[in-house]
Amino acid sequence: MSASVCQILNINTKNLLKEKKLIELSPGSYFDPDTINNNVSEASGLNVWRGYKITVAPCNGKFYIQIDPCSRVLR
Repeated sequence: MSASVCQILNINTKNLLKEKKLIELSPGSYFDPDTINNNVSEASGLNVWRGYKITVAPCNGKFYIQIDPCSRVLR
């Protein structure tokens, strides 16, 4: 499997997520701007942004998409 093929798949995935209006806060981490303010804790005042870390990677001669939930805690 070629590293350039993996890079192209990651670029295409990134472009698709941007078309879906998700924002990228760090490399590979995407958040839905419509739900950013839905996760405010009344007791602590913390604001939690929930999203996904998405990567295409080769494993055992095939390409797999890895989707991991992630969050960013503010304040």
